[in-house]
Amino acid sequence: MEKYGSVGLRDLSAHGCSLELVNRVNIGEILFLKIPGIEQLKGVVCWAEGFTCGVEFDPALHPAVLDALVKRLVG
Repeated sequence: MEKYGSVGLRDLSAHGCSLELVNRVNIGEILFLKIPGIEQLKGVVCWAEGFTCGVEFDPALHPAVLDALVKRLVG
């Protein structure tokens, strides 16, 4: 996500998330999200409203990866 810099991650699930961005994106745009400690995630913007968007991961996160990520992010 170098093009977009740091983003706010919300509503994380195995299939996607919503992001708060500093730049607008377009529906259908492919994004690459880097979260420390896991591989880069590829996603497609499925909705966009202002500086917030929904991203569907391709492929979906494995449940064990999601669990570990949530534990790390929540503390």
